[in-house]
Amino acid sequence: MTANAIALDYTFLGNFNFSDSGAAGGDVTVQTGTLTATTGAQIGSLVLSPVPGIPGIGISGAVSVTADSILLSGFQPGELTGGIFRPASIFSSLQPETEGAGGDVTVTTGSLSLVGGATIGTSSFGIGNAGNITVTARQSVAIDGAVYTTFDNETHPTGITSELFTGAAGRSGNIAITTPVLKVTNGGTITATSNGTGDAGSITINATESASFDGVVSFASVGQRDRISRAAVIAGTDIVGNGGTLTLTTSNLTLTNGAQLTAQTDGNGNAGNLQVRVQNLLSLDQAGTGILANTSPGSTGNGGSIFIDSAQTVIRNGARIAVDSRGSGVAGNSFLQGRSLVLDNGLISAETVSNTGGNLTLRINDTLAMQGGSRISTSAGTALAGGDGGNITINTRFLATALNGNNDITANAFTGRGGQVNITAQGIFGFLVLSRSQLEAALGTSDPNLLNPAFLPTSNITAISQFNPNLSGQVIIQSPNTDPSRGVVPQPPAIVDASRLIAQDCSATGGVIARQLGSLVVTGQGGLAPSPTDQLRGDSLLIGWENLNGTGQAVQSSAVVQPPRSPVQLVEVQALERQSDGRVVLVAHDPEGSNQEFWSRPITCPTLPTQP
Repeated sequence: MTANAIALDYTFLGNFNFSDSGAAGGDVTVQTGTLTATTGAQIGSLVLSPVPGIPGIGISGAVSVTADSILLSGFQPGELTGGIFRPASIFSSLQPETEGAGGDVTVTTGSLSLVGGATIGTSSFGIGNAGNITVTARQSVAIDGAVYTTFDNETHPTGITSELFTGAAGRSGNIAITTPVLKVTNGGTITATSNGTGDAGSITINATESASFDGVVSFASVGQRDRISRAAVIAGTDIVGNGGTLTLTTSNLTLTNGAQLTAQTDGNGNAGNLQVRVQNLLSLDQAGTGILANTSPGSTGNGGSIFIDSAQTVIRNGARIAVDSRGSGVAGNSFLQGRSLVLDNGLISAETVSNTGGNLTLRINDTLAMQGGSRISTSAGTALAGGDGGNITINTRFLATALNGNNDITANAFTGRGGQVNITAQGIFGFLVLSRSQLEAALGTSDPNLLNPAFLPTSNITAISQFNPNLSGQVIIQSPNTDPSRGVVPQPPAIVDASRLIAQDCSATGGVIARQLGSLVVTGQGGLAPSPTDQLRGDSLLIGWENLNGTGQAVQSSAVVQPPRSPVQLVEVQALERQSDGRVVLVAHDPEGSNQEFWSRPITCPTLPTQP
């Protein structure tokens, strides 16, 4: 179909394939200036069973839509669909009781807007793969909202999605999105999922200017927990099969208010992998927000891997990057590199509830800063179960935190062996490295259930076994600079009284005279001992080198030894003199004689009143 403008309302435009011999359905092609589809209007291609009980065998036709702008909005009333949710959509589908393959969907436009439950999708309910989805928008892609429908008691997010449904066998399709600006808000989603037997597809997003994901839509008033939809990108699997790979490339990436990038598993397969490349700033904000390659409770698969390359990364207010295993599998691995990383009540983790923790590698060229109760953790057995702690490798210029900020780096285990923490940095500030015994002393308990550095106000680095003191891990720090929190010599309990540092002629009035003449206060270690009774540090003494011969005797230098010069007599300062340019200098004579008495007079003791 070709037209200057197309407006569809509660309409279907497309074809059906009822073949039982493997024939391909016809393609659907639309070219227009503007396309508007509302109230559940659809453009699609389907493979259907010719009659109940006889499988349809065929291939769904491809669907191609080209327009300057596209708006899809809304869904058909439930009373007209028999309670089936039918959104405004561009789609292809392999329906129940069919075998074959779903067709690909291609959308090319200037701007694409999906709202009110509308979708661009491919799906398989039968035996065969869902089709692939390719979206190219010259200006922007906007996906907004989720809707709750009472007629089927479900929440339906607006989105771009490819699904392998329950009972189907195959795989969901791949999704590719290319646009300068991508906005996903208020529960909108981009998903490639498998709820059947097979792997989830992969998702590739290239947003040259920016990508943002914001908001959680909650229908808690209805009383159903699953009526909550997050702005999300999901490449996940539910039953059998592995999660897909999510690749996102952009200049700036923002996730807020519960938005997530997820490659997860809820079943027997492994979680997928995430690759995120951000040229400028990656920002994650608010609890529930995250970049995740996790496994769900009850799953048996392993966590996936996360690779992030971002110039600046900021994780705050409960947001997280995680490759956790909340089932019985092992946690995944996470690698993050860039110029700077800031955690402000943020979390980077590869934790497990009952198995081996994953590995975290952070390569930060400039500064890694932690504040507000942040954590970097590969701890294992968080459900008080087995598993060894994973390893943490940090390579940065500066690793900094507040000493009493309760920011922890942990590679602990409950009953298993602690992991290894390797830190290479030019400077490390604010952290305490605690052994198991030191942690016990600081917490005042040896109860394994309570040996958690998060219970301390200090910022700590630990790699221990909470249950077995013989299974502690290692903390290896390579830094040319001393950690101030570990190398400080305790200062005197009180500032030194100046009168005690100056010899006095009269003990009764010496303090008064000292305060009149001036003061000397030692507050630091700028070359002075903390108090007059302490010794100077041994490394303040310099010993010259001597050349030894084979017998161990000193060899005389052949250089000519100059006779020592006569010492220069030091002249006591006698006065202050103001120069013609206004400067005040110390001089060895008093030209006017006004200060001679002050500099030369001896200290005398005033007469004290006689006691009655």
